[in-house]
Amino acid sequence: MMDRVPPLTANYSQACYACLKTEGPNTKMSRCTRCKRVSYCGTDCQKNDWPKHKAICKALDAVEKNPLAVMTLTSSLADAPSTDINFLNTLGDQIVQNEISQIMQPFRKEGRPLNTAEQNLLAFQPRCMACARTDRLLRMKPSPLRSSSLSSCPDCKMAFYCCDDHWEAVRHIHRDQAYEEGLTQCQINQQLRADILFAGLMSGMPVPFSWAPERLKDAWLTLQGATWENEYQDDVRSAFGAALPTSVVVRAVSNQLSMPMTILWALEHLNEGDAWTTKETLTIHIVGAYEAEVLAGQVFEEILHRLPQVKTLKLVLCGPQLPNMMKPWSSKVMTMDTCSDCKSKSRARFHEHCRELYHELGAGSHFQNPDLAVAFNSGLSEESADTWPNTIKFLSQRRIPSIFTAYNRHEAEADAKILAYYGARLVRTLGPRKNPWGSLLAKPEPCKVYGFYSVNGWVAGAFR
Repeated sequence: MMDRVPPLTANYSQACYACLKTEGPNTKMSRCTRCKRVSYCGTDCQKNDWPKHKAICKALDAVEKNPLAVMTLTSSLADAPSTDINFLNTLGDQIVQNEISQIMQPFRKEGRPLNTAEQNLLAFQPRCMACARTDRLLRMKPSPLRSSSLSSCPDCKMAFYCCDDHWEAVRHIHRDQAYEEGLTQCQINQQLRADILFAGLMSGMPVPFSWAPERLKDAWLTLQGATWENEYQDDVRSAFGAALPTSVVVRAVSNQLSMPMTILWALEHLNEGDAWTTKETLTIHIVGAYEAEVLAGQVFEEILHRLPQVKTLKLVLCGPQLPNMMKPWSSKVMTMDTCSDCKSKSRARFHEHCRELYHELGAGSHFQNPDLAVAFNSGLSEESADTWPNTIKFLSQRRIPSIFTAYNRHEAEADAKILAYYGARLVRTLGPRKNPWGSLLAKPEPCKVYGFYSVNGWVAGAFR
């Protein structure tokens, strides 16, 4: 069973960092006395977690006691509150980068980077919405103007402030200013807390929560005007019953289902007419595939379930990072399991894993254009930018219908410029724009005070 990465509530010291039990009337939390960064529900959990926690614990404690680190980390903090969201987010990023540079010294001696949980302890700290201070920064540079520790919004308990003046300055942003999702930060935070509780219920699963309805549609129905709620709430209610809130489960299932639904949405918009819905075999290439696509393998059957006239679905997962995860499968064509309905109709799914860059795959003599190429959350404008130019040129020159998704607006707009620069003729109506089939699970932007992202939340661009 995979270790569960501590959720946001654990990073906020509102859940036990070891067993992940949420704080409540019968569950009291105690802070680690050395780093004061994480909390535990009891001494047993603290002792059990110590082997994993001790490295980051000692590093955080050393930084807090280092006069040079104190000066470096607190020099950019202002007493007056700010309502400039871009400034506060930039300040949060800067503080975290400075923290990492100080904290990494002992880890370099160990010869290892920070692991995911340790990175999250720095990226997802409670932080004042008006000045970006954390509890550690308040301790490093105490002031009579503010409290010795952060307070939280009484409604969502997942937004923080260092004093009443700062809360008054930003409360309207937190409670009244809607994001692109149509909800305020406070409302999204409340959904986030419900989503974390549901993930806790599902935590016994050996892989991330995955579900798709085992029903076969009678005919292809357009996705124009459709929403997650009207497409899936009845299926969810039937499968999970009334014991769980339907809206919470729909958000959870959207995280992986966003991949097949984005594929179907792209196919509908990049083809004229419905001839593609009646093909004998539908072939989809997933470019830059990695862990998320592999673990979500079963939900791609939703494509068959919505296209009853298609007999065979072939997915080619292509990416140089696949071999480290999937050595037993290396480059084999795998027959995937199907539901009883599909079996009775002799319908089949095949997955193939190719451990190379996509344009390298395309240089092979047996390569044939797929019906669609898709790059999920490509990171095109981020750390992976240098691996994409030849692939974009290849997709464009071969006139392969393609779609690229991104986590948020900023990434999507930056990715779109790169796509166009390397020759992709983008369909203007298809991006950059919010993806109607992006995941409904909003996640706070790391290191920042404001903003959210989601898996496949935006379409960077589509072309053919």
